[in-house]
Amino acid sequence: MQAGNSQQMVVTNGNAWAADIVTTWVDWNRDMEFGSQTNETFNLTNVGGQGQTFQGNITVPANQMPGQYRMRVRMTYSTAPVPCGDATYGEVEDYTLIVTGGVLSVTASCNPTEICQGESSQLMALAGGGSGIYTYSWAPVTGLNNPNIYNPVASPAQTTTYTVTVSDGAGSISQQTTLTVHPTPATPTISQNDNLLTSSSATGNQWYDNDGPIAGATGQTYDCTWDDYYHVVVTSQYGCESEPSNVIYVVITGIEEVDGNNSLSVYPNPFTDNTKIDFYLENGSNYRVTLCNALGQEVKILSEGISLETGIKSIHLNANDLEQGVYFCKLVSDENLIIRKMIHSK
Repeated sequence: MQAGNSQQMVVTNGNAWAADIVTTWVDWNRDMEFGSQTNETFNLTNVGGQGQTFQGNITVPANQMPGQYRMRVRMTYSTAPVPCGDATYGEVEDYTLIVTGGVLSVTASCNPTEICQGESSQLMALAGGGSGIYTYSWAPVTGLNNPNIYNPVASPAQTTTYTVTVSDGAGSISQQTTLTVHPTPATPTISQNDNLLTSSSATGNQWYDNDGPIAGATGQTYDCTWDDYYHVVVTSQYGCESEPSNVIYVVITGIEEVDGNNSLSVYPNPFTDNTKIDFYLENGSNYRVTLCNALGQEVKILSEGISLETGIKSIHLNANDLEQGVYFCKLVSDENLIIRKMIHSK
C-alpha cells in the first residue's frame, strides 16, 4: 500500500456466529501498542449479519513513512475485540503491512542518548521509501545484542558512534547515532575516628545505615549518633553510582562521666589493644565485674570484692588475648546490674 491510499480488507469466518465481531489494528507509530492513535483501529462490517464475512477499508495516513508495520486482526464472540487479552472464544492473527514509495531513507536514534557504564540503551532505525522490505546492519557490533535488526540493545563500555546501513534490495543508505557512556565513580572507602566516618570521595556521597539511605547525609563525613552498620555510595554529576564502600559497624563512643547516675563506662570503644573500664560503687557494696562473649558466656572475671569507699574504680583491660568481635562488660553490685556492649577490633 501507499501513503494516503485505502484498500479493502475481507475476512472470512470458517465457524460463523451472528454475534461474532472483527476488528483490525495497524501500529502506524511503531510504539508497539495497537490503538494508541485513533487512526490505528478499523472496525469491520459483518456482511449479511451472519458472521461469515467481514469487510472494511484500511487507510494509510497521508504522511505515513514507507516501511513495514505490524497489523493485527482479531475476532471475538459477542464482545468487542481488544488488541491484547484473553477471550473465551475467537481468533487473533498478526500480519506485516508494507507501505511503499518514495526515496529510501533511514533515521537512527538511541534512547536514552546517555548512559552509565553497565547500563543499556535502545537503538532504533526507522526506514522508509524504497521497496519497503529492509535489511539492517549496525557497526561496530561492540556491545550490541543483535547487529542485524532495526532495534538492537546497546551496552558499550565507552562512548560509541553506531552506524546503521539499511538495504531494500535495490540500494542502501546509512546514518549514525552516538551513545554517550559516562564512567561510574571509583568505589569509595570509609574510615572511622570515634563516631565520625569519612569517605575517600570529596563529593557525591550518600551515607547508608542498615535501613537504607540516611536523609540529608550527603557530606564527605558523617557523625554517627546510633549503633549500626554504615557504608557510603558516590554518585557522579551524571547520576552514575559507584559500588558500595566497605562497611563499618559503629558503636557510639565518648568519655562518659561516671557517677551515681552512670555507673559503668568503657573507653575507647571499639578498641584494639586495650581499653579502660570505669565504674561507680557505694561504700561497702559487694561487686563483680566480668567480661562475656556475644553468647553471654563469661570469658573472664575482671574484678570482684567489697568496695571500701564510695567512688570510682578503674580497670585497664589488655585485649591481646581476646579474639576480634563483640563482648559485654557486666557490673553486678548491691546497687546495680549494668551491661555495656564492647567491640574488639584488631
